[in-house]
Amino acid sequence: TNAGTTVRSCDVRFIEEDADGTKPGTKTTLNVPAGVTMVVTNVAPSGKSGILEVSGAPQLTVTSRLDVFAPNGDPAASLNVPVVSTGNIIAAAKTAEIQGLEQTQRGTITDFGLLNLNRASTQCTVKAYRANATQIAQTVVLTLQPLSVRHFDGALTSLGAGLVTDARIDVSCDKQFFPYALVYKPGAAEAAFVTPSQTLEGDLVPDGSTPPPPGG
Repeated sequence: TNAGTTVRSCDVRFIEEDADGTKPGTKTTLNVPAGVTMVVTNVAPSGKSGILEVSGAPQLTVTSRLDVFAPNGDPAASLNVPVVSTGNIIAAAKTAEIQGLEQTQRGTITDFGLLNLNRASTQCTVKAYRANATQIAQTVVLTLQPLSVRHFDGALTSLGAGLVTDARIDVSCDKQFFPYALVYKPGAAEAAFVTPSQTLEGDLVPDGSTPPPPGG
């Protein structure tokens, strides 16, 4: 969306999964008229997953949506998906928790993804836990190419978790990163996009009390 009074432009580029995003690729330049919301579709090749890189005028605001379709082509679900930016990226050496993951008899499964948002490769440590704090399988160490994403279908299945609810994945990387998960039931309208949990750090709503004067 361009909420301003002047035409603004941005470049859109698709980076295929596990590809080096620093290598030259094909960009599409979009000119967004003043006051207009432009819906951009078909940004990825059919059957491919990856990153959609959007760069341009800071006056533009961006959001994204994931549409899920049933095997017959009917719409099944629509999810708002966060745009990764300087406001929500996870700093190097910090640990991010992805909570509320599951693999159930109802048929829900969990995919896991990890973005490296640097122009150099990064190494990440991934640990999965049940709600009772027991670790699922061994710690996994991943190396990601520069400016790339790795997406793991059925991540809890791959780890041999069995049936599990309220599981979590802890992730830490040596460069800035962003993890996510997708919890869904194939062929159904049940789906949730899960992003890193927030801590209780700081006071969101100060109580307004005034500290006593010096010596009081």
